[in-house]
Amino acid sequence: MSARAGGRSGRAVELKRVLLPTGRWPVSREAALLAAQAAATDQGFAWTEPIRVRRSGANWWVLTNADHRGGNLNVRVDGGEGAVRRIGFARR
Repeated sequence: MSARAGGRSGRAVELKRVLLPTGRWPVSREAALLAAQAAATDQGFAWTEPIRVRRSGANWWVLTNADHRGGNLNVRVDGGEGAVRRIGFARR
């Protein structure tokens, strides 16, 4: 039997941990975007528009320079706490 017995996937458990009882996310899209921009500025990364923000599992992913190849900064923001978990440039 797999580690994910009972039909629960790891993502479902992660979502359950983050969602409020009302079904809303503790960290809004706008708050995630502001956290990502602040982290990029603090670390000296360029913040180039257009920006794409999407939710994936329990996290927010922010991608800069989204309509172009190269110079794309990826920032992962925790959907429960609003802390930046990962920041760096996308692989080519």
